[in-house]
Amino acid sequence: MTKYKDVFLINRLGGFLFLIDRILKHIAYNNPWDTHLFANGYIGWQYFANVGIAFSIPLPQIVLLLATPILLFWIYKQTNTQSLLAKIAISLIILGATSNYIDRVFYSITIDYIRLFTSIFNIADIMVLSGIILLIKTSKYTA
Repeated sequence: MTKYKDVFLINRLGGFLFLIDRILKHIAYNNPWDTHLFANGYIGWQYFANVGIAFSIPLPQIVLLLATPILLFWIYKQTNTQSLLAKIAISLIILGATSNYIDRVFYSITIDYIRLFTSIFNIADIMVLSGIILLIKTSKYTA
């Protein structure tokens, strides 16, 4: 029974972050001129239509649209034999990448809205990066 409680908790946490990200993306997309910056412009809210992947690295849209579901399916298949922390990491990666994938399908961009220094990103990006870091930390190959 504990196994199912763990999976339920993982899905609720990831689902909550996914929902918040989708709401904030909707707000940013529909109000692109609405910018709120603090600390001399280093922190705040700013809409950015990201045509690339992480760090705005350019990749052809067709490659992203075809490769993402394949990669996410492969990552999902890794959840069967992993620890609870690894399952949380994989859930964060899948849900964050799915949120950004939805943007690509509907808008041909990823909607970013959190400004930190010279970068603009979103909660989905934080989910993916956190999941990758957590997965590396739980990997049996790390010292």
